[in-house]
Amino acid sequence: MRNGDWGAERTGVALETKLDEATERLAKYIASSDDEKRIAAGFGINRTMLEKDVKRIEKMIAKRDEKNN
Repeated sequence: MRNGDWGAERTGVALETKLDEATERLAKYIASSDDEKRIAAGFGINRTMLEKDVKRIEKMIAKRDEKNN
């Protein structure tokens, strides 16, 4: 933190963690039963939404990596 780069490193780790979590949510959704998917739909959760979340985070990571190179 004293050198000013601790926060940047932590942000990168946070994005990787978010991607892992989003990917895990998508995998769990895909593996869920039709009844579970219907329940999730009642909460506004569907495969498309989960896939978009994964793609959004991947783009954020790519943008961060591009900026750092």
